Amino acid sequence: MASEFSFQELITRRAADAGIAIHPKQTRLVRHDTRGRKIWNLGRAEFEHWVSFQRSDRHNPYNGCSLAFQFIPAQLPGARAGALFVGAHHVHDQWLWGGVADGRQPAMFDVQFPEHIPYAGDNANASDLVRVDAFDEFSERVLIEWSPTAHGTRSWSQWWKNTKPIVEIRTAPMAAPFPGFDSFQSRVDEIELVPTAWREVLSSVSGIYLLVCQETGQQYVGSAHGEQGLYGRWLEYAHTGHGGNKMLKAMAHHNFRVSILEIAANTTSTSELIHREQVWKDKLGSRVFGLNAN
Repeated sequence: MASEFSFQELITRRAADAGIAIHPKQTRLVRHDTRGRKIWNLGRAEFEHWVSFQRSDRHNPYNGCSLAFQFIPAQLPGARAGALFVGAHHVHDQWLWGGVADGRQPAMFDVQFPEHIPYAGDNANASDLVRVDAFDEFSERVLIEWSPTAHGTRSWSQWWKNTKPIVEIRTAPMAAPFPGFDSFQSRVDEIELVPTAWREVLSSVSGIYLLVCQETGQQYVGSAHGEQGLYGRWLEYAHTGHGGNKMLKAMAHHNFRVSILEIAANTTSTSELIHREQVWKDKLGSRVFGLNAN
């Protein structure tokens, strides 16, 4: 539903009900980049582990901060930059992090996620964060306008005084509905940013897909029939840039968009799927004019 008041007004009312004091000069709003959205999609525990580490310089959002409201990027119409609220944390302490082997780790540190430590050695500050449960009811429900322009995202950590208008308060936490196999498209380098529910759908099916180079328009037709279905195959492209394909390896790094040409039935054999892949290569001419070598 639409709203005519600000995030600060909403939170102030809830804080008063919960007996929580908001100290404006010690409260920050933190809009993480697409890495934050990706890690939030992997799970809250991973996200809270990740936000426990920040740079040990003046750009650390927890400097002088006792309460942090965390946001991830969200799309708004036009050039406006949006942010989706995902949680709030008390910041109890900060110190120069000594590494995984150090005797002291952040309160929300999880040994399962060492790759989600964004800074290493002398560049990392660790923080003891404690979740503020009183604001959890708004997690993934409150969408704000972070800035009227896309350039405003450069100021990703701001003090409480910077009023943020609420664009939407959702009745329940929800991701955008899956658009359907025929309509689905994504940049390969953003495939890990799709909502969790979408990943589950795409991991459950095999099929024929199309990669289109955004710079040249050249096409590549492929098939996916592994345990993680289409999503698992696309992850390989996201991680390697080529997915093991000879012609893609030979190219300089390019951005690709992926879409689905055909979903395979559960009874479809691997040989049948490969046959369908060849049919699509013939239809689209991706051997002669595209990036398929065979």
